[in-house]
Amino acid sequence: MGNRFNLKTRKISALLAAFIMFFVFVASSPVVISAASALTNTSTISATSVTKGTAITITGSASGGTGTYYYRMYAKHSTASGYTLLRDYSTTKTKTWTPAKTGTYTVLIRVKDTGGNLVDKTYTLTVSSALTNTSTISATSVTKGTAITITGSASGGTGTYYYRMYAKHSTASGYTLLRDYS
Repeated sequence: MGNRFNLKTRKISALLAAFIMFFVFVASSPVVISAASALTNTSTISATSVTKGTAITITGSASGGTGTYYYRMYAKHSTASGYTLLRDYSTTKTKTWTPAKTGTYTVLIRVKDTGGNLVDKTYTLTVSSALTNTSTISATSVTKGTAITITGSASGGTGTYYYRMYAKHSTASGYTLLRDYS
């Protein structure tokens, strides 16, 4: 048994000495192994409800993972069969985009790191038509003392419509409130 330590002579066989030297080396220089944290997609959009013609800003953001982050951005209208690519993979974090149609969109931001990890984040964006005032007046020219009817109406926008009505004589410096919001 040539690999024994001799207590009397304190001799170590060559094979055992190599093992002990390796063991001492590892013990004197600890090796710390740390795993990268999971890739997290913290991307945002500037609004979740806009009127048609209003741009939104999509901002890519991430944490964890490994190395450099790359951002890819898509949008899909609720009536479309697939996503439209807004920006291919890039380290550029922002994209300004104006939706073309009214309705509901899904905005998807995909983050990829240099380790090949992918994480998606989606938002729902509602695009309404612009508010249009379609109010009418029964007559544009009348004799003094004749009543007219003002009818408030609107289209587009979102929610309930409220109307406020004013009149201004051609020689007056300001408007007179006829009816407050109702």
